[in-house]
Amino acid sequence: MANAITTSNQLAFDMCTSGYRYLYGAKGQAYTAALVNQLRILYPNYINLAEALKDADKGYQAIDCSGFVCTVLGIPHMGSAQLRSTAVERLPVAKANAKPGMAIWRSGHIAYIGDGLKIYEAASTKTDMKISAFENRSGAFTELLVIRDSALAIQPAATETTEREKNPYPMPARTIQYVTGLAVMNGDDVKWVQWELREAGYDIEIDGRFGPASDKALRTFQASCKILTDGKCGPDTRSYLIADGGTVSGTGQQTAPDTIYVVQSGDTLSRIAKAYGTTVANLQRLNGIKDADRIYVGQRLNVIG
Repeated sequence: MANAITTSNQLAFDMCTSGYRYLYGAKGQAYTAALVNQLRILYPNYINLAEALKDADKGYQAIDCSGFVCTVLGIPHMGSAQLRSTAVERLPVAKANAKPGMAIWRSGHIAYIGDGLKIYEAASTKTDMKISAFENRSGAFTELLVIRDSALAIQPAATETTEREKNPYPMPARTIQYVTGLAVMNGDDVKWVQWELREAGYDIEIDGRFGPASDKALRTFQASCKILTDGKCGPDTRSYLIADGGTVSGTGQQTAPDTIYVVQSGDTLSRIAKAYGTTVANLQRLNGIKDADRIYVGQRLNVIG
């Protein structure tokens, strides 16, 4: 496996010194104005158009931080939070803990540790590709990671490692989300989502109530994974959240809006209608409800149609 790490080290150096420029959401495509405009539509809050266009159509390849690390390690592409949540080992940032072949992480960003413990990264559209001494740059990060399926993870461990803890809560069978004006969703399945978000590095409380803090963490995680940032934890987002060493099989495709809402304590048909941009009369028609004041907790309502 030493040869694989040597190959990764060389690739990191080559990518940082020639031919690549940083672009949020990119995974090694040709850096063109068309690509910038496409990604700007998908991620308007993360791409400054003027800065991103400065390197367009000049023969470069475009890459973001997680795309860079995944390419260097030779593993499937995933976001920085997902790389953290599925890592087989997490260590405090210290030179004594660092090895070539590791990643170094903070919330929202990830880089690679190469030869001489230098830090290689696709940093930003302002600084592009960057190589730094460990002692000069490591303070900007919070954890060292051994990434699952990387050469360092596959080689025999020098010491025995402890098996990762598994999520103790039941995976949701419903879509978990926060909707302003509706009752906060709660339950052990909400704790499952919160537990996975904590594993991905988000500092939220596991209290079983999916409120604004959980919503913000979920949306940030979705943005990191380059999937639809809609604040809904449905099947696609759940597949990206899996952090117990299982297969991460999300499609990364934007999914259609959910058509079913499960009534929570305190809900009214008028609040649900307002949240989904429809009318009480339409909800009654879709669900065969004669009395708009008679809905019950757990009732499944069609909200689109």
